[in-house]
Amino acid sequence: MSQQQERMASRKVLRLSLRLILLLLVPSIQAESCPDAAQTATPAAVVKSIVVKNQQQSEADRSQAVATRVSNGETVSVSAGLLLYRGDIIETFDETKVTLLFLDAPVAERDNEVIIDANAKVGVSSTNSWWGKIWVKVKGAFESKGTYVRLGPKGTEYEFNVLRGEERSTVVVLEGVVPFEEGRFTLAGLGRTDSQIAELIGSGTLSPSPLLTAFSHKVSGQVQTGRAVDVRAGQVTTVSGTYYILNDCKQSHYFEFRTSDRTPWLQLLVKKQPEIPAHTSLPVEASLQIDAKQLLPGQYRANVYAICLDCQSEPGCTQFQLDWPLSITVKGNPGPSPPVTLPTPPPIVTPRSSTQEGQIRELEELTLTSGFDRPVQATETRVLSVLDWTNKVILTAQPTYSAQNLIPHFPTIEQRSQSFTDARQRAILRNEPGSNAVLGNVYSDWDQGAMAVFAYEKELAPSGRRLGTFDVDKAEAYRLTGRLQRAQQLLGTLSATDSQSVPALNASGNLNLDYAEIAKDKRDFVEARKRLAQARNRYESALQSAQVTSSAQVGPRAGTTVQTNLGETALAEGDIAQAIGELLKARTHYTEATRSLESVQQANSLYPFPVTDLGRAYQGLGNVAHLQGNPSEASAAYERAERQHRQAINAHSDFAEAYFNLGDLFDDRGDKRSAEENYRLAIKARPEQPAPYYPLALLIQKEEPQLAAALAATYLQLEPEVFKQGEKAKNARLITEGQYVEPPQRPFQQRPDGQPPSDPPVTAGTVPNVLNMTFAQALSAMQTAGFVPGRIDDPEKKSTYIVIKQSPNAGMPAARGSAIDLVIGGGIEVPDVIDDKQQTAVRKITNKHLKVGAIDQEASCKSVGEVLKQKPPKKTRVAPGTVVDLVIRSVGENPLTIPDFRPRNSRPLNREEAEAALRVLGIRVDRIQTEQTDKDPEGTVLRQKPKPGSQFAENCPVKVELTIAVPIIWVNVENYVGMTIDQARQRISAVNLSPDVTYQENSAYNPYTVAHQEPPFGSRVREGSRILLVVAIPPQVPTVRVQNVFGMKPEVAKRVLEAQGLVVDDRDISYDDMPASGKTPDGREIIGGTVMRQQPAANQRVPSGTRVKLVIAHSPIGDD
Repeated sequence: MSQQQERMASRKVLRLSLRLILLLLVPSIQAESCPDAAQTATPAAVVKSIVVKNQQQSEADRSQAVATRVSNGETVSVSAGLLLYRGDIIETFDETKVTLLFLDAPVAERDNEVIIDANAKVGVSSTNSWWGKIWVKVKGAFESKGTYVRLGPKGTEYEFNVLRGEERSTVVVLEGVVPFEEGRFTLAGLGRTDSQIAELIGSGTLSPSPLLTAFSHKVSGQVQTGRAVDVRAGQVTTVSGTYYILNDCKQSHYFEFRTSDRTPWLQLLVKKQPEIPAHTSLPVEASLQIDAKQLLPGQYRANVYAICLDCQSEPGCTQFQLDWPLSITVKGNPGPSPPVTLPTPPPIVTPRSSTQEGQIRELEELTLTSGFDRPVQATETRVLSVLDWTNKVILTAQPTYSAQNLIPHFPTIEQRSQSFTDARQRAILRNEPGSNAVLGNVYSDWDQGAMAVFAYEKELAPSGRRLGTFDVDKAEAYRLTGRLQRAQQLLGTLSATDSQSVPALNASGNLNLDYAEIAKDKRDFVEARKRLAQARNRYESALQSAQVTSSAQVGPRAGTTVQTNLGETALAEGDIAQAIGELLKARTHYTEATRSLESVQQANSLYPFPVTDLGRAYQGLGNVAHLQGNPSEASAAYERAERQHRQAINAHSDFAEAYFNLGDLFDDRGDKRSAEENYRLAIKARPEQPAPYYPLALLIQKEEPQLAAALAATYLQLEPEVFKQGEKAKNARLITEGQYVEPPQRPFQQRPDGQPPSDPPVTAGTVPNVLNMTFAQALSAMQTAGFVPGRIDDPEKKSTYIVIKQSPNAGMPAARGSAIDLVIGGGIEVPDVIDDKQQTAVRKITNKHLKVGAIDQEASCKSVGEVLKQKPPKKTRVAPGTVVDLVIRSVGENPLTIPDFRPRNSRPLNREEAEAALRVLGIRVDRIQTEQTDKDPEGTVLRQKPKPGSQFAENCPVKVELTIAVPIIWVNVENYVGMTIDQARQRISAVNLSPDVTYQENSAYNPYTVAHQEPPFGSRVREGSRILLVVAIPPQVPTVRVQNVFGMKPEVAKRVLEAQGLVVDDRDISYDDMPASGKTPDGREIIGGTVMRQQPAANQRVPSGTRVKLVIAHSPIGDD
């Protein structure tokens, strides 16, 4: 072993390096130098989940898992939501697995997690493994001791196992690249001596191979990792691999693979010039063939290059060559007579460098020992074992419901879990197209935005059950991470059709709802209301689209989700109105929310948010009643709200949002103890959610200031940056600094019960007409007029239903602030009468028990006498007896009338006379056709189109076609018998006749010459007549029956005929005017732009290779 290798073997730590996301949070020098300060510093991690015997628990007893505090050495029980600090140690025991979420900001964009297996001891710094097995999934680059290594643009996922009591540890990398460095390092303990650390460990010496990592935020583009290969002397070895080529330029470019010069023993088998699209990384499979028959034992260096062939042609593109180093070790005895065909290069002992060696790549594993270690390809069984044990933990700890505001991708938890298991295996082992998209869908439904973004960004070929929603799903994932602008940009790239899909409209509504929340936190209520109006518009459009879209396209719970989001919009509008003292408006909005949410109540559903949101609506109504001095009404509303939240929690015990809402309800009522209890339960249920940390910090800041500071700091770490622009983030920062923050006033503090309302005095008003409006529209109209909803008779509770009766009636005088009773029903759907004749439209309307209103006329250039407009529009739901107004197309007051060019009582006009008559009307002839005849003088108009007397609205474009008489031209038929087929065709075409060829076996004539013709030689026929030619072919010549291509587009006809073995050249395709009748002599209708004649004719048998001529019809002039 070389000295360099011995030095490498004396070190024993893994240095892990990947791009974009960090694992460790706390590089605070003060925290390290002052252990007592650690507990008041920002936590480094939080316990996300605990799984004991494959069952999730919110707490573990001391026989299952413990945490040792670095600040005082205290050992505490582990519970979900437990905050951990740098230097704390987690130890698990039999059948207990703990998942940690590291709080490295921005957490929402990283979601760095570590699963600690049973019987393991791990220090938080990022993770120091004393012993045991952990699984790590992080995104980003992190450094060790300030040395940055640029690797792994897609993140890293790996298993690390330190074998207790042995000088050995193992690493299996599932994704990314893990450089390693061997040595001895001090583990977590923040400055403790070795003896103190040994006491914590419970042994006399430190265990080897800890994970000790520091981090930096860095981005790298192209991965150019080295590879080490062992081969046997005297043999030819083939190894396969995947090279990822990143084209970071603005245009597509071609790359060519090459190997080092002077390495004739190395052959590269790969597609030579792959084309890589702009800003795309594509995998290229390659095989390396190493001929060790030409080499002596030793170590050799080589390189694989990818050369950009045309990058220089793009200004600013500097990516010309990519380089992958290759280290080859030839081992063993080459044998007595190696077949050396070329000079053997001397062996080179290559010094190990960080760029070529010491890396564990994707799907490789490494056993670290005191000797010289080299990664090997992990077996599929080994990879599956990692997936198996981690899948069990991940799926056991998954939420039992789907993410808020998102349309669920899966109908059941079981299908979601199975999809995750299958897709993860396919993505890790084979990177199958579509697998990462499925993973992204699962992570989105779990509300893990960072993981979803990571999966979607890895998906090269999006596919899945909902075609066209991949970009929408990706945008929603960005939104979950707080990257709202990126989400908006992605939605802005959708096509006009895709942007109007249910998922896209819902996603757009969600974005506006988020922006409204940001504005509300900043107390910018004008902006918040504007955003809520936009959200409402998107959700209402999504609901309308959902009614005509199958559940297979948008998911079975699309309508429920969008309806709930519409209810949450009304809730937000009510909260704003309440905040600024507009209590009547607040009541209207909360009433609207209750109606919207009552129609979608399913507590046991995978999407249970309507249940707890209805509780929020009742809470809002209770707050308004309290502020208006109606304590009994307020108490009843609060009780209904509490029942809703508890119903949601009973159905989903991990429903963190319901615990939070229940805490908020108790907060509004002044029950501090119950509020604190439910905020804590919300954190235990879903520790990764930021919402409950802030109000809990506000509640306990006097009694427990240190814990309040830690909670506030955790809130600031978990909350996406875009949501930290208002009062909550400002107050949280003050709490972390030890300052007391006066909590915002709750309703119970603002006005004692029984005090009269603060609304303005009652004034007179006029009852608005809300008939035929949806309930939401009616609410808005009543609110604008100063009225509130009264008794609502709405048994179906469907958002598309309308007001079919109101009391008082529209136009009646009434006091502003008084109630209007409504009856909601399906109403009658207005029929579609557009383009119907007036009589037909009237019949359709009256059959629906509706009334025909005003019938107006409007000049139109087409379809005179048909309905041009209707009001209300089609499919609008209206009350019985509603009036439907019509506008009928007409020719207007001064129509143009087409003259008759063949009057019955006088001679027909000639062409010049007809054109002159049309010019007087401002019309020009669009097309002239001729027809041979001996019945009318030359130049006479034989036919016209449009027909005489046709009328058109003034200034409408009119196309006129005239057929003009020309004399008959007679042609003498020549003798074509004995000519070749080409000669005969040329002679026939030269005199404006048309050949019609058929083939027949005939040995009396030379092959492919004319054996018979019809009409015979000397006949006199009209110009354009068809001449039948019977062409002789020898026996046994293969023939085909010519396909009938009449009515086909020329390109389609060409493909069909060539598939038969016939020939159609571009010169064989010609164009001609179709007959004035628009039909063939046998009555078939001719369509412009399609085949109207073919030669040879359809169904004739002709030799293979025969040329077929096609005549394509020009489009005729129509009436339009």
